Amino acid sequence: MKPFLKLNDSLKAQRLEWVFGVSQLVQRKQYQQERYKYGLEFVDRLNDECYTYVGPLTSATSTEEPLLAQLLKAKGKMDTFAINCLTELLSLMAKDEDIARFIYTSAPPTYQSARYTDWIRPYLIYQRQEAERTSSYTYFKGKYENILKSIKYLDTFEDQFVAKFHEEELAALEKA
Repeated sequence: MKPFLKLNDSLKAQRLEWVFGVSQLVQRKQYQQERYKYGLEFVDRLNDECYTYVGPLTSATSTEEPLLAQLLKAKGKMDTFAINCLTELLSLMAKDEDIARFIYTSAPPTYQSARYTDWIRPYLIYQRQEAERTSSYTYFKGKYENILKSIKYLDTFEDQFVAKFHEEELAALEKA
């Protein structure tokens, strides 16, 4: 999958959307209501989901979801899967600017964050603290090592790209 995502050609942006998904405001039609409600109308608390991630290759009835949506569902329920997935995602982001830009500019899952990537560091730090606190360290050794790798990749991504992306955003705002 990594070579498929890192391939530089005219279809790279579409491949990123296929695999990672595209952010979309949450929308639902409540029971016996005529109109749909969108985004902010559903938010009661700051950490309520306001964006979902849909893939152009999956249908509305499909159970398969893009990677960004799967990551959010796994977080807190299947943490080992989420951490393994984050390790691979952050590895790609640390090495490929296009992938880093796509994930960085994706909409956040909740209104607590400004970007999709804002939830990753607090989550990894919490998981690291939980793994260090656990008495069966040998059982969670692989998970702990992946957490440390993920944090290292996240540091690399932030050092290489975040300042550059922020400067580009400021320059675009000045032009507007």
